[in-house]
Amino acid sequence: MASKAVIKKAYAFVHDLRPLKDNPRYTNNPFVKKGDVVGSHTWRTETFPIILHEQFKDDGVNPLRVLELLNIHDWVELESKEIKALGFRDRDAKAKHEEKVLKKLLVKFPNKDGEHVASLLSEMHEQKTTESRVAKALENLESNMHVIEEVKPILDPEHRQRTIDYIERRRGICKTVDVLIAIQLAEIDKIVEENS
Repeated sequence: MASKAVIKKAYAFVHDLRPLKDNPRYTNNPFVKKGDVVGSHTWRTETFPIILHEQFKDDGVNPLRVLELLNIHDWVELESKEIKALGFRDRDAKAKHEEKVLKKLLVKFPNKDGEHVASLLSEMHEQKTTESRVAKALENLESNMHVIEEVKPILDPEHRQRTIDYIERRRGICKTVDVLIAIQLAEIDKIVEENS
């Protein structure tokens, strides 16, 4: 039977996630004029395993696990004032900060649900499963989409190459991710061609 205390604690935790709806992304990237927020990034990234459910299953990937991983992947950003853009951040400092937040989060779930949350957070952090690598690739893909939609950042050769490198390193995880990467790279090429 469901424990009212556990459910109450979970409800309170969802309130605790509120800052992610407003936590800014990309405010330090001079090429990106329209910042994003963690909540919209997560929501849009989660769309992929929902609308490509069968394709991921055909690849032997559990799309529901990917969805869970995507939902929790930015919980470690809860105590960040902003999410700095690729190429404009200190990766080691970010990793140390996220590790500290991760430990705080795990204390909030001392029951079976906590074991599930800990399992998801650890899986995403360690990047050892296909599902966690798919989730990371989709997260990178959506981050790039935000940059691509502004067009101007893609016209800068150095920023364009950074954007390309950011997603190309995710090749080979599964067929569906490879197709998504090819689509994104073609989109970048088209923008450059149309603006040359």
